[in-house]
Amino acid sequence: MNNDLNKIESIFGKIKKIDASYEVRASAKYYPHHTKVFIPNVPYRKMIPFMEQRIDDLDDIVEDWDTRVIADSKTSTEDNLERSIRRTKTLISDYVLCNDFDIFATFTFSPKKTADRTDTRTVKRQMSNWIKNQKARNSNFAYLIVPEFHKDGKSLHFHALIHDYPGELIDSGNRINGRKSYNFKSYTLGINSAVKIDDRHKVSNYVKKYITKDMPQFPGKHRFWSSTGLERPRVEDNPSEWYLQAKPQRVYENEYGCTLYFITDSSQATESHSLTEGSTPPSLSEKDA
Repeated sequence: MNNDLNKIESIFGKIKKIDASYEVRASAKYYPHHTKVFIPNVPYRKMIPFMEQRIDDLDDIVEDWDTRVIADSKTSTEDNLERSIRRTKTLISDYVLCNDFDIFATFTFSPKKTADRTDTRTVKRQMSNWIKNQKARNSNFAYLIVPEFHKDGKSLHFHALIHDYPGELIDSGNRINGRKSYNFKSYTLGINSAVKIDDRHKVSNYVKKYITKDMPQFPGKHRFWSSTGLERPRVEDNPSEWYLQAKPQRVYENEYGCTLYFITDSSQATESHSLTEGSTPPSLSEKDA
């Protein structure tokens, strides 16, 4: 029996996989206004940060909840593509819920202004130039951009979430789903529209619908493109078991386990995300904030 099959090359030399990982019985994600706690049906193992340099069998490793997890093939029915799409959706959701995007926009590319609007490199370069120009003329702003095919299945347009755009928006005179629609005055590469965001959860779910196996991808097989410095939730494995005594506002279950949803900011208890009557969600300490 070759014992090396159960070892990895780490910065400390060749060590056993079991010694380079730890068991996770629950994992919490702390967002600005809520906390999610995932409790797996079967405890899984995560790689200890910086322990691995080279993994002998990459099929044994998947990313979940921000760090490397040793997959248990007995509890997972996902293939690599499905897993990758799920991770992309999770990352987009994390970005949307942790950053104050205030505009949802759509940008098209006119064939008169674009050499090849079916090529992601070409349209990304044009969009990047417009963003750089806006930053140079005004000031910095945050964005997250997802590509989508036109109805012809070839031409591309972009959906974007934007925070703190410093340029001029003008009233288009139209309404989208009952909300006032605006145009970016400086955008001349094609048609554009923008609406103000009033529910980040709904926007997160809406944007994730564009993440499919048949979607266009940016160079490097990236499914979205974002500005640097976006915030992400803090992740804590095996947190103190306060979540067992507290009453969650929502509980989601799937084949892997259950996720408990706690609102930690009562000002966010609105319509679709209201507090359950009589519940007392835990407040975050200075350490958790």
